[in-house]
Amino acid sequence: ALVPGFYLLAAAVTTERERLIDRNRQLLQVSSRVGVTELQVMFHADAELIASSGQTCLYRTELLSRLTSALRHYRVQRHRIHKIGARILGPARAESWFQVRTELGEPGQIRHIVVGDTVPSFWHLNWRRQPRRPWLIVQLQCRRLLNLEPDCTTWRLIRLMTGVAAMAF
Repeated sequence: ALVPGFYLLAAAVTTERERLIDRNRQLLQVSSRVGVTELQVMFHADAELIASSGQTCLYRTELLSRLTSALRHYRVQRHRIHKIGARILGPARAESWFQVRTELGEPGQIRHIVVGDTVPSFWHLNWRRQPRRPWLIVQLQCRRLLNLEPDCTTWRLIRLMTGVAAMAF
């Protein structure tokens, strides 16, 4: 009688690690439908996009502006998560990572901007939270994008391409 009760209790309890993995999935869902307000509340006031080298490329305001602009112009159809994980580093700190293939637009719609219609990427995120509050993204780092290690120049080019895409549509 004790063993079935234990399994029921374990199934009913959500760990912090599971909550954090769910936040990653929420981020991808919100970005698919360009939920600007929903994206904003997922990022800490001090959030930044950093290059693989650790150099800060964008701070929260510019990061969210470019992210929402790119998502509107590139028309994300869906994200396919291949790997996802998280680790709690303390009561208020955590990290997560995911490997995703993002399907963009309809076939052939944006081939002049991105090679093919599916963009593979690997992301690492640092999170922070206050007691009884949701986890917020403090650092967002793209470690691989189209099999390259993006640096700050990459994000400037993406902004330029987004502007070109906006003029094309």
